Amino acid sequence: MEIDTNFELPFEWPESSEYHDDQEEYDRARHMEALQKSIPKIAKFVGLFTNETEGFCITWISEDYYYLIPLGDGWDFGLFRITWDDNWGRFGMEACNRIKGCTDRAKAEQALLENLFKSWNVLENENSEDGAFHQFLRDR
Repeated sequence: MEIDTNFELPFEWPESSEYHDDQEEYDRARHMEALQKSIPKIAKFVGLFTNETEGFCITWISEDYYYLIPLGDGWDFGLFRITWDDNWGRFGMEACNRIKGCTDRAKAEQALLENLFKSWNVLENENSEDGAFHQFLRDR
């Protein structure tokens, strides 16, 4: 198995600037709906991970909606996410990583999520294996 973190999603999605300007409120629900509609039908929703981050004098919530999509060109699957950060108040879409040499969807999903979380050092930083990121991996 080989995992790569450098790839582009094989589809277009609407940017947050299409749902916000200086004169109007950001339409979160309409933007999320547009993002979800842009995802090809072959992609599978993996799960929603909600996290509370505590910073100096501020706490914010992030929501990550993970998806797995079959790829071509020698790569089996790609993991991507729609992410909401209430500190910035915007949705974004991000290609996370891709895998080749693993045609089993469930194994690819697990390997890609684990690789992503390890790259963020969140698995090591949790106090125990009962932490939220470990639990998210076990729930797959």
